[in-house]
Amino acid sequence: MRPWVVANVGGREFADSLAGDVQKILTNPSVRPIVRKKAALCLLRLFRKNKEILVADTWAQKMLNLLDERDLGILTGVISLLTGIVAHDSRGYEACIPKVCAVMQRLARNKDIPQAGPHTYCSPRHGTAFNSRHQSSKCVG
Repeated sequence: MRPWVVANVGGREFADSLAGDVQKILTNPSVRPIVRKKAALCLLRLFRKNKEILVADTWAQKMLNLLDERDLGILTGVISLLTGIVAHDSRGYEACIPKVCAVMQRLARNKDIPQAGPHTYCSPRHGTAFNSRHQSSKCVG
């Protein structure tokens, strides 16, 4: 069974046992981006069940590295995870603030936003595809 599905069902003990594996998936750059994004969201669910699975002393540096990610899906998952963590306790994550600001600035300037791929939405009714920049093109497929 997939960890992100189990994260919704399991309790605190389950969160303890899954957290390490999910952290490894999230921080492994050779894992497919969609899986890493889901791992970030799964880790957020696990964190909400057990706040002790992410210790700022070790996890803050990993978050800093993850904020350098260029994939928009992974990045939004990581930002969601970071938001959930600092909503509980922001101590130890102060170094993430400049990186989050840089990410937001980069996205606001439309620098690393993909023009096609998983962030392109097709409207079959109108035969038009819209990407994350709200640019339209002919819908294929």
